[in-house]
Amino acid sequence: MWLSPGKHTIKVNSKINLTARSGVVTARQKITNFKNKSIEIDVKEGKKYYVGYDASDNNSNNWQPIVWNVK
Repeated sequence: MWLSPGKHTIKVNSKINLTARSGVVTARQKITNFKNKSIEIDVKEGKKYYVGYDASDNNSNNWQPIVWNVK
């Protein structure tokens, strides 16, 4: 997505696999959609922003969109 310089609010949505374990993939995995969340980014000209989410909380409902890198 290309954005002009300035402040922008981006809405994101997650699909989190609630039954996944490291290295295990099954046909019956439960995928849950959570409500949209927003992140405000002050875009600077010539920069690339990497947006992801922080799911470090044990409650998967508490994920938050973040900018995890700027180049």
